[in-house]
Amino acid sequence: MLEVLGLDQPAEVLYLVLVDNPPMSADELCRRTGMELKTAVAALVRLEDGGLIARLPGVTPTYTALPPDHALEVLLLARERDIHRMRALSARLAERKRGLLRRPLHRQPRPGRALRAGPPAGRR
Repeated sequence: MLEVLGLDQPAEVLYLVLVDNPPMSADELCRRTGMELKTAVAALVRLEDGGLIARLPGVTPTYTALPPDHALEVLLLARERDIHRMRALSARLAERKRGLLRRPLHRQPRPGRALRAGPPAGRR
């Protein structure tokens, strides 16, 4: 569901667990989801970097989901910017293609000059 916003499956699973629960440690999240610790920690870093969760200080850090209406809005705005850039790129590429199609396919020799296929005969 959240892959359209750039979240992979492990990050989505952890995010949804954190939305539905009070703050949890990485170990608690692994027990709850059956995810390996290495996978969970990498996903938690991505979620934190993406502004979806916060790490709470403590001897054992815990993680909490930030308010989804604000956190997901940030991801949506980023995707909208990406879409806008891709549309602009598409327009530029289409213009380049149209420019290519307007050019003749082969250069015609100027009157009195022939096109050569290679270097002059004496320089091979």
